[in-house]
Amino acid sequence: MRVIIAVLVLGVVLAGCTGETDATETASAGACQAGTAQARGCGGKTPAEEPAPAATCTSGPQGPPAGEYALTSNDGTAAIPFQVSRHHILVPVRVNGSEPFDLILDTGMPFHGAILFTGPRVKEAGLKNTEGVRAVGCGDAGPVEIGTGVTLEFPGLTLSGQHVTVMPPPGDPETGRCRGADGIIGNSLFARFVVAIDYDTEIITLTEPDAYDYRGRGESLPLAMSPMSIPTVAAGIEIANGQVIPLEIVIDTGAMHALSLEIESHDGITIPGPSREFELGHTYFGAVTGHVARIEAIHLGDLTLRDVVTTFVSQAQPGLPPCGGNGNLGAAALGRFNVTFDYSRDRMILEPTERTDDPFEFTMTGANYARNDQGNLRVFSIVPDSPALEAGLEPGDILTAIDGRHVTGLEDDEIKELLQREGADVALRVSRGRESLNVSLRPRRIL
Repeated sequence: MRVIIAVLVLGVVLAGCTGETDATETASAGACQAGTAQARGCGGKTPAEEPAPAATCTSGPQGPPAGEYALTSNDGTAAIPFQVSRHHILVPVRVNGSEPFDLILDTGMPFHGAILFTGPRVKEAGLKNTEGVRAVGCGDAGPVEIGTGVTLEFPGLTLSGQHVTVMPPPGDPETGRCRGADGIIGNSLFARFVVAIDYDTEIITLTEPDAYDYRGRGESLPLAMSPMSIPTVAAGIEIANGQVIPLEIVIDTGAMHALSLEIESHDGITIPGPSREFELGHTYFGAVTGHVARIEAIHLGDLTLRDVVTTFVSQAQPGLPPCGGNGNLGAAALGRFNVTFDYSRDRMILEPTERTDDPFEFTMTGANYARNDQGNLRVFSIVPDSPALEAGLEPGDILTAIDGRHVTGLEDDEIKELLQREGADVALRVSRGRESLNVSLRPRRIL
């Protein structure tokens, strides 16, 4: 196997690849992007001091998507069921005839093909013609392989002649590392089709652009495409005092938060009070911290989201290359609408739903946790002045039961619901080393 040197796509704060709060609107500040040998975001040189491949935000895919596609239906459409896990859209994809992998549908994944996270199931993909890749200038990305000539099968759609990158998910292995997702797919679908995401029915409809005719009453917003083929939208951000700041915001279905703003990108971006300093996630360089606060509103055309929990990130941290836009609109906000991405007409269509005006919430416990290999919850940090700290929880604690229900038998959304009951007395069973403890915790708003 020939070893080549490559630079990897690096997301801002790698949503879902980090430990998470019990309210995932703010668990991270970017997409779970970790890309291909085509590169951006990381510099560096090879050991021989030869220049690494271009590592700028202008290194996007060139030309039309690679490979071929075939639709099962004759009307130019495919209907793909999906499930939502911690705000991620997970689509079932068979790789070379394998059992389905759950891939995150990510507008922040700019390259063609797919990413599979390293794990025991990768062998099922039967990848051939693989090349070993070593990341340069991207921190501890670990071993990477790229397979070519791969077939990806969705319900109603087959993509052939694809490449698949196999790599470890970024982040701390003790804090989850994209647990629940097997990889990522993005531009291979968005660049070919109009992609309509119906959160009400949990169906994604892919339509060939020439066959698409929108007759709905949603809000149509112009999209601009960055050189990286990542969509951005003009938004009015109302941080405080009713002042609306016009900003260019990246649209990122792979990011779990509602909104992240880059502090240095605009003079008007300031952190309002009260705020919380917070560990937002991990890149290959390590932990990324920022502040979490509420802003007054996001204005998207004639649509408005109010009292939005927002992360504020400094781009001065290692591993956070500025790649266009003043911030990032993630799935915790986008999922309040039914969303259509129509790259062929440079637009995004938002249709309000019953969820649109739901309140945005930050963690009500202050315990940041992730599933461990046994399916329990490992606490990896505690927010100061929070119910978790007052209850005596400590980093490293393992939560095994909530109100007498075993954590291993609970879905993530069930756990979130149990731990977000303001004012309730929540009984936790906690494993700490060789001890087993009973802990009582009362969630409350801390932001």
